[in-house]
Amino acid sequence: MDIQAQTQQMLSIIYQIPVGIVQTDDQGTVQEMNAMAIQYLMPHFIANQLTGENLFDLLAIVFPHALEALSNYPKSSGNILQQERFSVTQGSQNPATEQHLILTINRLAEKSFLFILDDLTELYKKEQELFAIQQEQAVERGKFEVISGVLHDIGNAVVGFGSYLTKVKQLSKGNDATMLSKLAQFVKANEAAIGQAIGVPKAQAMVQLIDGLKAKQEDHMVKMEKAITDQMNIVTHVKDVLNIQRQYIGSESGERSLVSLRGIINDALAMQLATLEKRNIEVQTFMSDQLPPVKGDHTKLMQVFLNLIKNSVEAMDQKGGDGHILTLKLSRKQDHLIASVSDTGTGFDELQKLQLFQRGFTTKPMGSGLGLNGSQSILQTHNATIDIDSPGPGKGATVTITYPLSEQ
Repeated sequence: MDIQAQTQQMLSIIYQIPVGIVQTDDQGTVQEMNAMAIQYLMPHFIANQLTGENLFDLLAIVFPHALEALSNYPKSSGNILQQERFSVTQGSQNPATEQHLILTINRLAEKSFLFILDDLTELYKKEQELFAIQQEQAVERGKFEVISGVLHDIGNAVVGFGSYLTKVKQLSKGNDATMLSKLAQFVKANEAAIGQAIGVPKAQAMVQLIDGLKAKQEDHMVKMEKAITDQMNIVTHVKDVLNIQRQYIGSESGERSLVSLRGIINDALAMQLATLEKRNIEVQTFMSDQLPPVKGDHTKLMQVFLNLIKNSVEAMDQKGGDGHILTLKLSRKQDHLIASVSDTGTGFDELQKLQLFQRGFTTKPMGSGLGLNGSQSILQTHNATIDIDSPGPGKGATVTITYPLSEQ
């Protein structure tokens, strides 16, 4: 096989790689552009009334940071930009036309650049659609305060899931080990011939680039396995939260039945588990499994304990530091159940205590002042009482609920 045929074979392989590849000179003039790069970039060249002959002209409009990185790069070869994300629209500000791309730039030689592009648009749209569906369902069901806490945890899990999906996509797309191996063997076997055809520096840079890709392949596969394992853990947590959510959101607000306060507290804790683990908050529970049920509204009581746990987490966040503990207790005292939620957060003084149940009063920078007042209102309709105490500022707080075993 002669040099021209070998070079053509190599270019044919590169042309079909499922990522966009563009080679330019130091002025941005396009020398080579594969099929995916044409698919990604040509609509934007046309929308901006550009011929498509110079990539720098397009980058100056849609991603000027890339040109800045190029101009500031001091070396004659090497990596300039690594998987930088940017968004671009086709001549309008309509979000529907927005395309989300990632760009890697390598300098092959003094006057030669290689641009690698990939499209994340579909993944981005699916993430947005998922969030939109969750928001719509929450509004339709009218469980605003309950859903806000639940969706916070679901949102965190889904964001993490979307992030891992992106990693898996990038790790798997274009990482055909067989193709890379064949390409590496071909280039190394014909390095001298390729050097004569395109220049020794370019040939050497190509060998280095392919060797680097091969080395990264094994590392990518290890990362992919870890990412998939992490995804499964996240999915498990989402399923647990959703199963609990369905129990409570499926019931009509105001409906009274025999419920287990212990079960409600455990479910509220499960919904906040990811938040607690993320902040390294130790959870201690002291609840007998021999306690009788009480008459109450599942959804409303769930709302109360979710709010109390969230308040404790926020108080510990506000105080800062490590070693925080959330303590949940449930016991029987004559004809009442006594539930308490204690934390090691900011605490409060006696003057603040007098105002804590007032509607609109809050000690949190972003608080609404509705949580404790709303919880008190719910408990009053159940003939239950709520009280809150603190040893003082910086010494934590304890909320105590006294719930009757029979309706009054």
